[in-house]
Amino acid sequence: MQAVGPSSSLRPALAPDEKHFVADKLSPTTNTFDLYVSDLAGDNYRRLTFDPGIPRYPLWSSDGSRIFWTTTREDGYRLFQKAASGEGKDEPVLNLIGIATDLTRDGRYFIYEVGYLQSNTDLWVQPVAAGQAPYPFQQGEGNQGNGRFSPDGRWLAYVSDESGTREVYVQRFPAGGSKRQVSINGGVGPVWREDGKELFYYGITGQLLAVPVVAGENFELGPAVPLFEFR
Repeated sequence: MQAVGPSSSLRPALAPDEKHFVADKLSPTTNTFDLYVSDLAGDNYRRLTFDPGIPRYPLWSSDGSRIFWTTTREDGYRLFQKAASGEGKDEPVLNLIGIATDLTRDGRYFIYEVGYLQSNTDLWVQPVAAGQAPYPFQQGEGNQGNGRFSPDGRWLAYVSDESGTREVYVQRFPAGGSKRQVSINGGVGPVWREDGKELFYYGITGQLLAVPVVAGENFELGPAVPLFEFR
């Protein structure tokens, strides 16, 4: 059985139990994408979606029981969910105007990119509660994207090329403000450690770096530590 490999997956997401991941995989026979859940070895995987659109950017619920994804159904972006076990049907969650990249652990907010595949992208917040309208979180020159919430939900890490180079920044959430630049000389793909005490990002030189952080009421960070290089 063919493993879900990096050549076919654009956005894998690790499960909270750190024993499985979900990834979007291109079928060589149909030339379409769907989501697959696999163990970490990539040897045992099963198909999760049979989506008529293009399911991308999978996200796990905090308890690992459900998987969310953005898809291009009905001439627009739609957010769906399904049991991680694969049981049941795809359930619609929200109509979006962009692609969701993260969900707070309490399940109250999605962060998503508006203007995907266009000239510039901005970050917007979509409250899950009924009757609450989406609102812009970070707009400006260039592109803002790849938003990721800290485990306590008080901070948002994201990538912006407002300086002319893609860098990782952090701002307070949900009010915004207290903006801090995390990366130096370029960075993408921010990911928080499970306890929120480190923020990882991918440097433009090919290294994975870890930045020690204190992300409670205030945000403090230490010097970036190179961990290893990717091929």
